[in-house]
Amino acid sequence: MIEDHTGEQSSRLAVGLLVVLHMLPSVLASPVGGILADRFDRKMTMIMLDCLGAAVSLIFVLSLYFESIVLLFVGTVLQTATEGLYEPSRSAIIPQLVSKSYLPKATTLSGLVWSSMTAIGASLSGFIVAVFGLASCFWIDCVTYLISALLLCQVEGKFSVSEDPKESPDDKGSSKGNDGANSGEMIRQSIPYVCSSEHGAWVLIKGCGALIFGASDVIAVVFSETAGQLSSYRLGVMFGAVGVGCSLGPRVMDKMWSGHEEGELEVLQRACTVGYGVVGVGYLAMSLVSERFWALCLSNGFRASGTAVLWIDSSLILQSTTPDHIMGRVMAIDFALATSGEAVSALVAGYVLDRDVSASTISAALGIFGLLRCGSWSIYTRIKGPVCNSTNGMIEAVELYPLTVIEDT
Repeated sequence: MIEDHTGEQSSRLAVGLLVVLHMLPSVLASPVGGILADRFDRKMTMIMLDCLGAAVSLIFVLSLYFESIVLLFVGTVLQTATEGLYEPSRSAIIPQLVSKSYLPKATTLSGLVWSSMTAIGASLSGFIVAVFGLASCFWIDCVTYLISALLLCQVEGKFSVSEDPKESPDDKGSSKGNDGANSGEMIRQSIPYVCSSEHGAWVLIKGCGALIFGASDVIAVVFSETAGQLSSYRLGVMFGAVGVGCSLGPRVMDKMWSGHEEGELEVLQRACTVGYGVVGVGYLAMSLVSERFWALCLSNGFRASGTAVLWIDSSLILQSTTPDHIMGRVMAIDFALATSGEAVSALVAGYVLDRDVSASTISAALGIFGLLRCGSWSIYTRIKGPVCNSTNGMIEAVELYPLTVIEDT
């Protein structure tokens, strides 16, 4: 649709803008999402955002009907903003749903479901577009949002944030009636809180990793072109390989280290280091086999397995070491940094591609970057290893930066 309305020369610029619009609203919305997660019932927040997501999907249908690029951009902004609001509640509710002993399995399962749906959706998307048309994809998207909301309605119980045990009754009373001020205070206190924690550096795992793997979608589009034209089939297979890789990565890590499945912090720390290395090696392999499509898909799937390990295991560490009443805001910072890294990586990759640098060269550069990041993080974790074995870092940070807790009224 973009190529039809902007022309061949400007289509890459429009696609680059669409990628940025697909990520930046999440960055801006995620701090608000963190407040929603820490202030209101997380299940109800997710249900309402699912309903909003279903409504936003219909904007894409309208953009196709009216052939409007403006509506396409508006729908993209609203959809990704909804994602930014949703993700902190989704991440923060998992420790409330399961006991601590089952938290590693629950977080891994959540990641596996996402990657499985990525593989299935990507594999089917090209077929659905070819047979039923592009609009059918957005109708399916709308229905899946509503199914998600219905499934959440089946979950019993309330999932409001547990109160901070250090909060006095006077503090509780003062929080009511001053919601706007407290909302700003909740955002303002989050960053120094994370910085004061022994485990605060773990919010950088996804962000640093995203600077590497964020360009993968842009590169995949170039690798999926044949004779200068984008092949929906090749792109679907490429994204399907990503989904399979994301599914296998955490499972292989479970087999490598027994402590990984139990969520031991030292093992998760090593797994994240290995994840950086896998991403780097995967990119280097992509640069070497760029002319052989199936080998390229395998290499991209291998790269994606490292991405999944980074994403899931860094989330596990934060979920295991963060008090419940600040969980939403910490996960929001984590998500915002990751999304910012993806946006920067995708934008730089698009800019470099417009300067006639090949996708293979970019893959090789990202591979080297990934291996350097693997080495630097390995050195850091060796130095800070004893700290990462402690589970008191986030708790002690509460004493330095007591955080506002607001009851859902």
